[in-house]
Amino acid sequence: MPSKQAAKQQYATMAAAKRDIKALFEAASRGDTKTVEGTKDLDKYKDGRGRSCLHFAAASGSVDCAKRILELAPQLSSQADDDGATPLHLAASRCRTAVVELLLKWGADAKGADSSGATPLHKACAPAEATTEAQECVKVLVENGADVNAQAKSSGTPLHWSAGCDAVEAMPASAEACATLLELGADPNCVDARGIAPILLAAAVGNADVVERLARKGADCGAVVAGGATVAHMCADRGDLAALKAVCENGANGRKACKHADADGRTAAGCAAVAGRRSCAEYACQITEEDFDELWTAAKNAPKTVDEKEPPPKPLPAPPSDEDALEARRLKDEGNAHTLKGEHAEALALYTRAIELDATQKTFFSNRCASRLALGDAAGALEDANDCVVLDGRWPKAHYRRGAALEATGDYEEAAAAYFDALKLDEKNSGLKKALQDCVARGRAAAAKARDEGGEGNGG
Repeated sequence: MPSKQAAKQQYATMAAAKRDIKALFEAASRGDTKTVEGTKDLDKYKDGRGRSCLHFAAASGSVDCAKRILELAPQLSSQADDDGATPLHLAASRCRTAVVELLLKWGADAKGADSSGATPLHKACAPAEATTEAQECVKVLVENGADVNAQAKSSGTPLHWSAGCDAVEAMPASAEACATLLELGADPNCVDARGIAPILLAAAVGNADVVERLARKGADCGAVVAGGATVAHMCADRGDLAALKAVCENGANGRKACKHADADGRTAAGCAAVAGRRSCAEYACQITEEDFDELWTAAKNAPKTVDEKEPPPKPLPAPPSDEDALEARRLKDEGNAHTLKGEHAEALALYTRAIELDATQKTFFSNRCASRLALGDAAGALEDANDCVVLDGRWPKAHYRRGAALEATGDYEEAAAAYFDALKLDEKNSGLKKALQDCVARGRAAAAKARDEGGEGNGG
C-alpha cells in the first residue's frame, strides 16, 4: 500500500496532467499557436474520447494552429479517436474547407471511415452548424478521392446524410451539399441498410430543399411507409409546395404517390386539407382530380382530436462550448464507471451534471434514464426517454428506453408501441424482439389479473 504522502503526490501529479491537457485543448480550439508550441510531445496528449489537440484545432477551423501542430507532430494527421474519427472528420463536419485542404496535403485519407463507416464526406453533407462552405468542402473531398456513393454501416451514403439533416440552421448547407453530390455522380435512388432512399428521409425530416433537388433528378417517390404515407403526403402535410410540385412533376412515380390513399383513406390533397395547407391542397387536387371546395370544407369541419399521451414538443438545446462538451463527456464516463458497480445514485448525479453542461447528447439522457429506472423513478425515466426521442427519433435505443420507462409505469400498451418503434428501426435486434414479446406478455397478465380482481387492465 502506498503511503498517504505518496498517494497525495500521485493525485497532485494526475491533477496537474489533467490541467495541462485541458489547457492544451482549449488553446488548440481558440487557435493559440504559442501555447501549442510550448508543449512537448503533442502526440501523447489525448482527452477522454481519445482526441488529440489537432482534432480540436481542426474542429475550430484554426488553419495556422493546425498547420503548426502538423509541423511539430505530423503523425497526428491521421490519428483517430475512440470513435474512429480523424481530425479530417471533425473539420469536414463543420465544413472547415481550408483546414480540410491542409489535412489532405499532410496525408489525411478522404476515404477513411470512422467506426460507424462514415467518411469525412458523410460529415460534410450534414454540417454540425450553419455554413456557406458545404459545396466547396464536398468538392475538395471528392477531388481527393472521396466516394460520393460510399455506404456507412447503417446510415447510408453522403446523400442520405444531406437528406436526413434535420437541424434547421444547417438545412441550407445540406441542400447545397446534396446538389453538389448529384452533380458529381451520386445516385439519387441509392438505399441504406434499411432499404430507405434519401428522398424519403428528406421528406420525413422536412428538408424540403433536398426533396426538391432529388425529385428534379428523377428520384423515385413511390415508396410507401408505415401508415400508408408517401413523399407526396409528407410534403403536403408540411405545406412544402415547391417540393410537392417537384415530386409530382419530376420525381418518378410522383403523381402516383400523390394519388395514393394512406391508412386513413387520404390522398396527398386530403392530408394537406386536414393540416390546413391550402396551397398544397389546391395544387394536389389538380393531380388527384378531387373537388377542392368539398375536401377543404370537410377537413375544416372535422372534429379535432388530441393525443394526450404524446409528449409535448421541446425546443432543441443550444450546442455547448468545447470546454463544457469535454467536461460533460468526462462526467458521463465517470457515471458509467459507477453504473458498472451498481452505484446508480452516484451515476445519476454525474449524468445530471453532464446534461447541465451539454444537453445535446442523446446518450447522456439515455444513461440517466437507465439510472432512474434502476432507482425506481419511472416518471423521471420517461422524461429522459422522451428527450432522447426528441434529440434523435431514428435511434432505436431512444424508443427502447421509452418502452422500458412506460412499462415501468404500468402502461404496457404504449410501452409495446415504443418497443415496436425501436424494432422498426433495428429489425434484426433479438433483444428488442424479446423486450416487445415480454412486454405484451406482462400486459396480458396484468389485464387478466385486473379482470380477476374486477378492475380494468392496461395490457389489452
